Amino acid sequence: MPHAQADRHGRAASIVPLLLGLVLMVGACVSDRAPVITASLPRAEFLLSAGDSTYWAQSDGTQLRVRSAPLLLTRVDGALIEVFLTDDASEYAEASFFATQLWARPVSGGDSVRLHTDSTVDRARARWRRRFPAEEELTPDDDAASEEPATVVHESLDLLDVHGPFVSVERRLDADIAGGPPHEHTLARFVLDVRTGARQTVAMLFGEVEGARVEALARRLFGQQLDSIRAAGAQGDDRAAAALPTLASFRFIPTSFAIMNVRGAPAVEFLAVGRGVNGEALTMHVPPQTVAEPSWWGAVRPTLPRWSSDSSRAEWSGQTYRVQARRGGENELAITMSTADSPDSTARGTVVATVEGPLYQLIALDAPALDSASRSALARAFDAATMLDAGAEQATFRVPSPSADPYRRQRPPLSFVLHRP
Repeated sequence: MPHAQADRHGRAASIVPLLLGLVLMVGACVSDRAPVITASLPRAEFLLSAGDSTYWAQSDGTQLRVRSAPLLLTRVDGALIEVFLTDDASEYAEASFFATQLWARPVSGGDSVRLHTDSTVDRARARWRRRFPAEEELTPDDDAASEEPATVVHESLDLLDVHGPFVSVERRLDADIAGGPPHEHTLARFVLDVRTGARQTVAMLFGEVEGARVEALARRLFGQQLDSIRAAGAQGDDRAAAALPTLASFRFIPTSFAIMNVRGAPAVEFLAVGRGVNGEALTMHVPPQTVAEPSWWGAVRPTLPRWSSDSSRAEWSGQTYRVQARRGGENELAITMSTADSPDSTARGTVVATVEGPLYQLIALDAPALDSASRSALARAFDAATMLDAGAEQATFRVPSPSADPYRRQRPPLSFVLHRP
């Protein structure tokens, strides 16, 4: 869960990959095809990211049209960039291999940039195939797969957040290989430049002086956390006592961090990683530290939601409109739009959509306005993401019941249609 001061209210520690499924709900009066007609709408066009989808809202002052797709988009130097995942999976009767690659591509056209790939799964799969050359790979319709395969090598990526040119990622590797080597479970965070894939340090993002200050402060906080756990364990706290045998394994890694925002200001949250008594990956979140705003944050700040003091309402302001999100049911948010000069910030406005949180960002597309070529390219990206999502639901392995081994990850849903053209 997010820290109390963070603007990602209600956000989970890890996010389901953004291309694996559409889980948000469009309001009953809004659809991709049928516009809402009203005489009191402001002119507006924006992209709103929430949950696992992005909503594209267009209003000409009399009609509001909204469509959604499982997309992650960011804007860098005025250009929209799509960040997406592809999966490489191989299933055998007694072995499961799964790897994820991270890509970025300009919406308006151009080559995709591979932001992250790792050869660990490929190497393990090649070794396994040499040991078992007669084993045939299964298809999604094959029911011969074991619920607890002897060999499991899974690498997964969770996209934690994107802030302008930089995406924060969490990588997990779980390897249980029949006959050895010993099982491996690791977790790491890193920040990548969506334009090049270059892995970032705090100093690269926020400057040498600020990077050194934040790292030193985070190291002290990490040490204080360890001392607090030791003290609580010595005083008889059961949870702390249970954690004591693993404390020596925790390491502070300066490159294991994510970017977040605290009330609109940039912040860095480090993740220390340890190892449990059974070899499982353990994590310790160091409290996020705000940093001085770099020049690139100026373009990010207007995209972030501004939350009310009681966290019941978030708001963005455009040139001619105001967009608000209000909490409804459990993790449900009602998105509304009203004119920018509306005197009452609690006015309900016109319903844009009802979504499942959390909220990420709003990218205004009317300041400056999209040209026709860019709008057509954006429409194609929405179409492609929608078709890929539908295909993934049609070609997946069934996820079996959880393994009796709590440290072995079960098989994830495997898709053969997530690869972008």
